[in-house]
Amino acid sequence: MKIHSLSYEDLETGWKIENVQFGELNLLVGASGVGKTMILKAIMVLKELINHKPNRAIKWNIRFEYMPNHEFLWGGQTQLSYSTLHDGYFEEEYFKHFGKESIERNREGVITHNGNTIRHLNQSISVLNLIEGYGSLLARAGFRQLRLIDSSVIRYFEKVPVHRLDSLMEAYYKSRNTDRNFTEDPLQAHKAFYDIMNEGAIAMLYYMQKKEQEVFKEVKQELNSIFPNINDVIVTNEIRDQSQDKGKYFKLYFKESEVNKWIPAENTSSGVLKTLLILSGIYGGERGSVLLIDEVENSLGVNCINQLISSLVMSDQDFQFIMTSHHPYVMNHISHSNWKLVTRKDNEVNVQDVDELIDFDKSKQESFIQLVQLEQFHTGVTK
Repeated sequence: MKIHSLSYEDLETGWKIENVQFGELNLLVGASGVGKTMILKAIMVLKELINHKPNRAIKWNIRFEYMPNHEFLWGGQTQLSYSTLHDGYFEEEYFKHFGKESIERNREGVITHNGNTIRHLNQSISVLNLIEGYGSLLARAGFRQLRLIDSSVIRYFEKVPVHRLDSLMEAYYKSRNTDRNFTEDPLQAHKAFYDIMNEGAIAMLYYMQKKEQEVFKEVKQELNSIFPNINDVIVTNEIRDQSQDKGKYFKLYFKESEVNKWIPAENTSSGVLKTLLILSGIYGGERGSVLLIDEVENSLGVNCINQLISSLVMSDQDFQFIMTSHHPYVMNHISHSNWKLVTRKDNEVNVQDVDELIDFDKSKQESFIQLVQLEQFHTGVTK
């Protein structure tokens, strides 16, 4: 999936994200509180909206592509019912698979699919789940490729029940018996793969450990090059500490040099966990995935920022990265042509390519100095 543009408005709070244009690599920079994290969260809200009943009143428009020659536009407006603030419905919705399919839902609940009128369909479910067209299937597959990594690192490493992960792995094996490239039934296999990924980092690492040993080895080698004291990583349901899980859960353990016992994830530094999480996303995700990383430098020391950012930038997996940061070390390793300055005026969030504001003929260091000297970089206020 590749996101080309996004507009988003929270109708309850009045917060609005103006039309944001995205490239392959995007570094959102700017003052604290201007809405950088809000942009990432808005994208994830839309991912949830495809498969769940609306739980907030929003207005949105997102343009994206999935696979070659498949471009989409999806937008609309949701509202909350008067009876409860947690039950929402789609007031309006439209979906276009350019050159192939068109779906519209009006305020009366009437849905038009390629010119054919359909009535009385559930208004609490997106048309992407109501209409089983090839375009809507591809769009859902594309949104599965979205992953967010935020500052709450440890929650991604929660232990996973053995029976749960084993059943997901069995479903995956049944859906395909080759690699992660498309097979005869690509969308079923795609869903089975992401059902595992959505269980968290431990499930993702277990999948690599079982199914893609060479990829898992690369992840461990890269982690070791950043943290030389980490010699090995394993996901297992064997009892390797004093926990009382009795083998009912899969857990993640690290082996450090000079330390005899395996160390559980909860006793490992957040910097190691965040690095492993990002590396797993790079090496373990499908080609064309979208990785959203909020404040990429959080929990990371200068000893690992440089190498980790280099791994992101040099990835050959055809990923799209949308990241937020304040850190000069991060900005130093990402071309200033990928910097996007986020500002706001009242409740309106604006994003502007930095190359429209500074002189790109100068060095990266001089460009950074120019950026931090901009009034809107410090104040966060849109001019």
